[in-house]
Amino acid sequence: MRQKIAVIAKLLILLACIAYLVHGADFSQLLRIAARFDTFKIGCVFIWIALGFSIMGLRLAFLAGFGRYILPSVEAAYFCFFVNNVVPARVGEVAKAYYLSRRTELPLSRGLELVFWERFADLNVFLVLMLFALMATGQRILILPFAVLTGVIWGFVILLFLRPEVVPILLKAVPTDRFKRFMRSFMEHLQKRGKTRFFLMLLLFTSFVWMQHLLELLLIIFWVADLPIDIGQAMVVFVMAVTALSLPLAPAGLGVMETAIVFSLGLFGIGHNEALAVGLLWHLLQYLVTFGIAVVLLLSGGIHLKNWISGKDTGNAGHEGMSL
Repeated sequence: MRQKIAVIAKLLILLACIAYLVHGADFSQLLRIAARFDTFKIGCVFIWIALGFSIMGLRLAFLAGFGRYILPSVEAAYFCFFVNNVVPARVGEVAKAYYLSRRTELPLSRGLELVFWERFADLNVFLVLMLFALMATGQRILILPFAVLTGVIWGFVILLFLRPEVVPILLKAVPTDRFKRFMRSFMEHLQKRGKTRFFLMLLLFTSFVWMQHLLELLLIIFWVADLPIDIGQAMVVFVMAVTALSLPLAPAGLGVMETAIVFSLGLFGIGHNEALAVGLLWHLLQYLVTFGIAVVLLLSGGIHLKNWISGKDTGNAGHEGMSL
């Protein structure tokens, strides 16, 4: 019953977002605005977005140890976003670990550990960006939930480093032996990362990832659409868009991210149709990049998305309990 209520609530929120977008839209005006966008500029942004996934792949390769992991890590970054584009609830994060296990000898538990560090670093950088955005809008108190979440994760990581003997205690709460072996392997991988250089390098790569992602939207806002807002206001738009994108309401945040962009740009005097054109363009370019490259990967790598979703195609991950 609780799951049904959650699904209904998510559906209602998604429908409300779509209604908000459609209610204020004038489709003829929207087409005229889109027609004014310069094709060359759009092409440059397209290339920049494609480059961004390569940067994310290089961060993943750093976590894996570079070397032979570079190309599979870049491919995994594209594959992850492709899965998130077709399946809600951020399933792409697991798909990324799975893809690495298929293309390399890394066990699934190690791949999930790499994804953990990615999300951990992203959360810390996002918290800083959120702070700037909230300060710009005078809503500093809203940063508290993000700070608490980051503190909890930091506390867990520090506990694993300083008190490795807690691992057997934590594993007692794991229900099955198979999953217990998986979690033991996962936490052992985490415990091997306790070096200052590792955290500094992770922060450096993560900063590059977020700078690239931020520039995607800034290029569209200031270069393609030429909207009359300042950098601080654009930062607010970016933070709200990323927050909406992370909500597991629809594949790739479709409709939800556009709502966040339209609403946030509207706070700074940008019309509904101009803002919607920006949101749709950003989303369309992301779709084109990830679908194009992911189709090539699926055809050339022998990975069948249907079998992966059904749990039939577990490859090298089988011994780690991919079908859990």
